[in-house]
This record gives sequence, structure tokens and C-alpha cells, in this order.
Amino acid sequence: SASRSARHSIAVNPCEPTGSAIRSRNRSTFLEDLATAIQRIGRQSHSTADGRSRSSTVLAIAGATGGVGTTSLAVNVGCALAKRPENSVALIDLDLALGDADVFLDTIPDYTLVDVAQNVARLDFNLLKRSLTKHSSGLYLLPMRIQLQDTSLVTPDDLHRVIGLLKATFSHLIFDLSKGYSELDIVAMQAAEHVLLVTQLDLPCLRNVVRLLMSMDEIDGLKDKIRVVVNRVGLENGQISMKKARETIGREIFKQIPNDYRVMAEVRNNGVPLVEGAPRAGLTQAIIELADLLCGGDQSTSEAATTPGSSNWLSFWPALAKARGKA
Repeated sequence: SASRSARHSIAVNPCEPTGSAIRSRNRSTFLEDLATAIQRIGRQSHSTADGRSRSSTVLAIAGATGGVGTTSLAVNVGCALAKRPENSVALIDLDLALGDADVFLDTIPDYTLVDVAQNVARLDFNLLKRSLTKHSSGLYLLPMRIQLQDTSLVTPDDLHRVIGLLKATFSHLIFDLSKGYSELDIVAMQAAEHVLLVTQLDLPCLRNVVRLLMSMDEIDGLKDKIRVVVNRVGLENGQISMKKARETIGREIFKQIPNDYRVMAEVRNNGVPLVEGAPRAGLTQAIIELADLLCGGDQSTSEAATTPGSSNWLSFWPALAKARGKA
């Protein structure tokens, strides 16, 4: 188990300005500092075997509602990617109030997203990596803070800067989004190549998927990024069928993840990822396949293409459907 040391601020030269002083600089000076930091980190960061620079892949993982397994997928996809020696992977917990990615990995890191955001202009490659906690799987974690009053200390501009630095450092970034779809979550989704929308085969979840897809279609650049992932397939005998789910949301299912409550509960309670605690389980293999599809695998092998279809969403609002039929 990781040591339970108290959190503290990133160590910097006391002669340098504090985070609040950085914020008080004029915008052009700060942006010059940020650009310099990104260039400095980029010169030291990940590259391919032949020495060429490597672009960073950004994933955002969102839930149709709380409790559908968003964090478990974020953690385990991240660990599956991090197990490969050519990858450097960072997981950022954007649920600043109630995030628990650190619990899944049995660690309480010393530094948080707030610390990095407030010191973004003075970080170099080594200090940035030391600001994240490295798990035995190879995954780096940047979590929320314990104090609930700190949730407002990271702004969308802060997150833009942090994403820029992390992309210059890691080959893969994974954002575990909050349940509230805040401005920070929107920033992460807009920065991502793929946005996983995790759901289960029940009425409340699928209704929320429809609502979220309708809202996301209104945000520039998001519509074509959404990948619907159905988690815990086989959880209940009375689950809505996959065919009905596709018809309802008007979009094909990108990946199905089987239910295995016993295995997931065991690894979660022990604070280890699936690739370490249950490497041969069918659930683990499905997570690895999902990681392959998103980051380097043949996406044509997913359950279906991601082209949106025609939604039968009115089936969830019979009264409205009836009213429209009379119109």
C-alpha cells in the first residue's frame, strides 16, 4: 500500500512568485511563460524509437449517470495502456469534489490538479512528472484534493494550460470526468480525440444518454467524438436488449464490457487494476480490447461504426410521442 503522506505544495524557489502572483501577471507575459514551459518540456518528452516526436492521444471518459463504472474504466484503460513500455500515460481526475481514482489505485498522492494548475509556468519535465504519482502499472495519476472548498480553484483557462503541458509530456492523457458536466469537463472533451459515454442497459441510463447526446451535438466539435460504451452487460436478466438500446439512442454501440462484479469488487477493494489483479479475466480482456480500439487498434473491429443513426428516443416519452403523432 502506498504511503499515506500529507499533501503539500509543489516545492519551488521561495524567491519565485506564488501561484496567486502568477495569476496577477498580465496575460501576454503569462502566455509567453507558458509557451516557454511547453517548449522546454517538449524537448525532453516522449518520442518514438527512431527519435521522432510522438503526438499525444487524449481520451475523455464520461458517465450517463453516477455509478455506471466511469472511473473503473478510466483507471483500467489507463493501466492497460501504461503496461506497454512505449507508452507514458497520465490519468487526470476531474471530479474535484468526489473523485476516487486514487482509491482504485490505493494511493493518496502528494500533489493534485490544483497544485499543478497554480504552478504551471515554472514546471520542467522532471518536476511535472514528480508532481504526478506513478503507480506500479506505470500509470501516472493527477487527482482531486481532499478539501471540498478547493473545487473552484481550477478554471477552464488553468485546465487548458495543464493539458498543453501534459500533452508535451505524455503519450496518452485520460480524463475521468465529473458527474456534473462542468466547464472543466467541456474543456477536456473538446481537447479529446475520443469521448467515451459510459452507460448501462437500463431505462434511466439510456434516457440520460439521449439527453447527453442531444446536448453534446450542440457543442462544436463533439458530435463525431462520442463513443457509446455499454458497461456491465449481463448484469440483470431484465436488461434492455442491445438492439433496443441502439434504436433508442440512434447510435451504434462502440464497445460492450461484460459484467463481472466479483472480479471488479476484488481488485477495487485491493486497490489494484485489472491487468495486475485479474489479467486473464474476460472483463480484463474486454478493457484491453477497448484500449486497443481507442489507441492504435483497428477501429473497424468495434461492435459497430460510430456514425449516428436515427434515434427512437421518443419511445421513452410516450405522451410526447403521442402528441407529436397528432400534430
